Amino acid sequence: MRLQYKTLFILLLLFCFMPLIMSTYAASAEKSSNGDMELGKKACGKKENLFDQILCYAALATKHDDFSICNAASHEGVRYQCYAIYAERRSNPDICEEIPPKSADHKALRDACISDVAKKIGDFTLCEKVQTQGLKDSCYWGIAKKTGDTSLCEKIQDNGLKSGCTGKPVDIE
Repeated sequence: MRLQYKTLFILLLLFCFMPLIMSTYAASAEKSSNGDMELGKKACGKKENLFDQILCYAALATKHDDFSICNAASHEGVRYQCYAIYAERRSNPDICEEIPPKSADHKALRDACISDVAKKIGDFTLCEKVQTQGLKDSCYWGIAKKTGDTSLCEKIQDNGLKSGCTGKPVDIE
């Protein structure tokens, strides 16, 4: 159970800081891909750190408005994280569906992707597609805070988060 929360925390942390970090790598990807996308893909693949590869491929895909660039990543984790970043940056939840739900980590990443896009575009109906309860609650909370629609707070199952959303104290069991 602790591992699930740790994984969710890491995923949420990654997505919170991704836009800030992406701007750093966008310039790098632009330089390496000017005139030749294939050179950009090769440059991304040569990065030693998987995190750097994710950011590089995502920046390149965003620059060329083509998420299939993510497929050049040899590591599936890099590929799927790239999809998630691209989907959020392009406000396209359909790209999240490209992440296969073949493991708990994949499902959590897919859910985080959908939740992030939903919060960005303010579409609470996308939250219903999220299967991981904590991410679903976070989705509703984020949209409620963004739009001011506190009726969405009632959909949150976690009492602590619901209380923070509505501003009303609730009994925590």
